[in-house]
Amino acid sequence: MAAATPRLLGPRFRGGNEKRGREGSLLVFPAKARRIFGWPLLQAERYNRAGLGNRAAIMTCPYQPAVYLLASRRNGTLYTGVTSNLVQRVWQHRNGVIAGFTARYQVNQLVWYEFHTEMTVAIGRELAIKRWRRSWKLQLIERFNPGWRDLWAEISRDSV
Repeated sequence: MAAATPRLLGPRFRGGNEKRGREGSLLVFPAKARRIFGWPLLQAERYNRAGLGNRAAIMTCPYQPAVYLLASRRNGTLYTGVTSNLVQRVWQHRNGVIAGFTARYQVNQLVWYEFHTEMTVAIGRELAIKRWRRSWKLQLIERFNPGWRDLWAEISRDSV
């Protein structure tokens, strides 16, 4: 049982407020994660509380948790990821900085993304999308981006 527990969450963090995933990994609930890691109130969350929460306001914060889908081409290979800095992470995928799945299969077009106020929520959404059927992911992309255009220009322009 102890072998299935990730090293990231040591014995100090096993307090009964976790849930076992498919492969035995631990998923920490948001309240406990906030208490353990002390995640601060993000700038976008402040904008939302002030009634200024819109997509442009959220994108001004450089460290905004986001879930994203990359594709090799229309209806091609898909990759689901989560990051705190969407512009930097997509740039890394596009330029093959990190060797892995996206570099091997040339999955470098950003076709869908979604911002969140907390990283734990974003991670939960990423895990949920990874468990989805492929057809559901394609429907999600079609609703957000019917032309399957690369959204890199949109996010890189807004971050400058």
